[in-house]
Amino acid sequence: PAATAAAAANLIAAAGGAASEATRAAGAPLAPTRLQRSGEACMHGVASNDSEEYPVAETVQVGPCGEEVVLGLIAAVERMAAISTPERKMSRFHSKRLPGLSVASYMKRLRQFFYCSMEAYVLCIIYIDRLAQRHKDAIAVSPLSAHRLLACSLTLAAKFHDDVFYSNAYYAKVAGLTLEEFNALEKEMLQLLDCRLFVAPREFELYRGVLVSAASATVATPCAAAPSSVAGAQAVAA
Repeated sequence: PAATAAAAANLIAAAGGAASEATRAAGAPLAPTRLQRSGEACMHGVASNDSEEYPVAETVQVGPCGEEVVLGLIAAVERMAAISTPERKMSRFHSKRLPGLSVASYMKRLRQFFYCSMEAYVLCIIYIDRLAQRHKDAIAVSPLSAHRLLACSLTLAAKFHDDVFYSNAYYAKVAGLTLEEFNALEKEMLQLLDCRLFVAPREFELYRGVLVSAASATVATPCAAAPSSVAGAQAVAA
């Protein structure tokens, strides 16, 4: 739909800035083995009727996801944080002080230890963008919130899309957060998203293109290297 394309175009124009929420497009699930299990996505008892909102009406060709979507995600979130306005309201996703790791270094750490699919990184930016648009007055991507939003959103994406994922205890350790805080962040993000984690193929492909475009416009280093110790990410929990 035109509104979906416009949303993606706005996101590209801001190199990952908060775009209008993409209009839900009809289409088959990207990975039926995971995406059709809407009940598993609602891990905290929030009902979902995604199957009604996304009827199977067409087949959309989705391009490949490579390392460029990770680099694009880094560029997009860095840009969103850079153009953010001063914090007016602190949310659960905000750190009390500026994290010790940059967004790029933190994202490289998640890339190294989350072991999730490349598709999960595309879902990650979609979830973050949905949050930013649905809760503009409460949630903003900023230098104080970007790290927690990335860790939590990527976790939900991995759980929803991938056939293999890990425990919250593991994800929390990688993210540099306590298990209690990580569980609370996950629950709040699900509630703010109304437990709607489904992404139609057309919307997925548009955002994948956004990340690829952001990556091609950015001179970035490979994501293989990252802080190898958990202590390297502990500043995020402050």
